[in-house]
Amino acid sequence: GQSINSLFNALMELARLESGSEKPVWAEFDLQTTVQQVLLQTQPEALHKALSLRSFQAHSVAGWVVCCDQLLLHRILSNLLANALHYTPRGGVLLATRPAHGGAGVWIEVWDTGIGIAPEQQARVFDPYVQISNPQRDRSKGLGLGLAIVKHACELLGLAVTVTSTPERGTRFRVALPAS
Repeated sequence: GQSINSLFNALMELARLESGSEKPVWAEFDLQTTVQQVLLQTQPEALHKALSLRSFQAHSVAGWVVCCDQLLLHRILSNLLANALHYTPRGGVLLATRPAHGGAGVWIEVWDTGIGIAPEQQARVFDPYVQISNPQRDRSKGLGLGLAIVKHACELLGLAVTVTSTPERGTRFRVALPAS
């Protein structure tokens, strides 16, 4: 029942984002508060898998107020952390906030020590239903919607999301928030 509910919610969320029916609600809020909320929400899964879940905040972004849709940003970070935890069998996950190069905003990064993604597969991970490490399409391992939701939510907000990865070493997803 829980799996069906999760599937339904993810499909509905992706459909809303793809159709353009979801409109951002722009507001100013403290970035670190949202980051801490996402970390608290994700901590039980990290503990269940015996993984380290840490955060890093550069001093220069302490107290940053951003103008964004807080709920959509929360969804983006939640999906990135869930994905990192899912594909990290040992080691840990880091959620970092630091200034973008050139002072053009802030980067929110999710680093993991997971299985990594081959360079030729990296562009595909944002496509719906793509799971690089699940060619058998075992539904118990998820559906491949989380990163598609991240991509569409970032597009809706005008944010850039990138991936850098090395197989067997880990992955880094970066969301670039402009200076407000």
